Amino acid sequence: MNVTPERRMWGAALALLIQDAIFWVGDKKQKQDHHREAFNDLCFCGESTRHLCAALGYDPVWLSWKFRKYVKTIIT
Repeated sequence: MNVTPERRMWGAALALLIQDAIFWVGDKKQKQDHHREAFNDLCFCGESTRHLCAALGYDPVWLSWKFRKYVKTIIT
């Protein structure tokens, strides 16, 4: 598959959303509002998750489900 600069950009944006959401789950003291927003967006298949997945051809429902499953392994 040919990876265009645009696809790399969307991929980087999705990676940042996931990193921010994972940061929210941790017990770091530097949590900020955007970390919580990323967590909620990813957990509940929000607008950003849907938009980024559409740009990349991913299923946002699947991604949200996988993220929630991952979070459960961290907190239990």
